[in-house]
Amino acid sequence: MSITTQELSAQQASGASAHRGTFGWYELMTTDPAAAKTFYSSVVSWTTSDLNSPGMQYSTFNIGNVGVAGLMQLPKEAGPTPAWIGYIHVDNVDAYA
Repeated sequence: MSITTQELSAQQASGASAHRGTFGWYELMTTDPAAAKTFYSSVVSWTTSDLNSPGMQYSTFNIGNVGVAGLMQLPKEAGPTPAWIGYIHVDNVDAYA
């Protein structure tokens, strides 16, 4: 299943992603966050915002003013393969664990 940036933007803006069982957030962990910013900005016209904190660089990909995904450096312990991760909304994490 794929989703267009327009559909994702509408879903995020409407709060539809807050429904149980739907994807609510995505993150890209990669070995080259700067290249990922350039690539996705060029290919799908996403903008980025930096939300860095001490010891961690974190950015969001945005469609307009709506954050649609996170971006971070792939931790060394995760291995060498960059990956997209999708987070699914649930009402109670403990109940679904």
